[in-house]
Amino acid sequence: FSDTVELATSLTFRHVTFHKNITAFGENLGWKGAVKQFDLSQDARFSPYIGGLAALNAEEKKRLLHHVAWRIATSRVVPQALPPLPGSYLSYARSLSLCESLLAVPSEGHIQQFLVAAFLETHRKRFGNRVQTHHPHASDKFDGTKGDIEEFRDYELVAAYEVTVRSDWKNRLSDFAKKVRDANLPKYVIFAAGVRGDSELSPATKLIDFVQDLPFDLAVVDIHDFFSVFCAELQKEEIGAALNRAYELLSDPRLSGREDILAKYRNVTSAWLEI
Repeated sequence: FSDTVELATSLTFRHVTFHKNITAFGENLGWKGAVKQFDLSQDARFSPYIGGLAALNAEEKKRLLHHVAWRIATSRVVPQALPPLPGSYLSYARSLSLCESLLAVPSEGHIQQFLVAAFLETHRKRFGNRVQTHHPHASDKFDGTKGDIEEFRDYELVAAYEVTVRSDWKNRLSDFAKKVRDANLPKYVIFAAGVRGDSELSPATKLIDFVQDLPFDLAVVDIHDFFSVFCAELQKEEIGAALNRAYELLSDPRLSGREDILAKYRNVTSAWLEI
């Protein structure tokens, strides 16, 4: 039996792995947004695994399940706390400096998205609005969401935002148009990296040309400009709360939970505290 368990366990961890918390089912296999079109038993990457499971009897399957559950439990990582952020450090210039350092961290968009979400959430609390964000790699089509970040007044969606550090968002304009139409949004907002240096988007006369044929109002904002404004708008206590909230979002396994990214966030913050 040990050989059978070893085979099945090997198949399990060869074909069904964590992939750093990808939540859109099958995203890393090319299935994102089209799950119902695939049959696992006919997929060469899964058929050996399914065959190995089928060869086990009921008791062996139970023991294998316990073993896999143990393997998953032993992989658990408890995130460390974020260093306290003294209010005296949260001047406009120092706050903006920390935000710019965090934006520069390679994180597959996790830090950038949750930092924007946290600042928006903190600011919109003034008006009683609720801000909700999603996993950076989740499929909007599969989840039915209208953006990386959504803003609600009571239960009504009043705004949707996309956060990206990549340039390929320009290939998704038709998707954004559909979201605006489906949700009856007044405009769609994209916080993107490098807008100021993009000849198609800046200065604003170029942006006019870029959006003139779109059937909806599109706002394209340089992500650095976003933080320039919000670090000026929020009070020190609010900025501290937003920075801590971003870390909470990163710590949430449903949204990210990546210890490697959390460590980067802590390291940047610790280095900033020593300046």
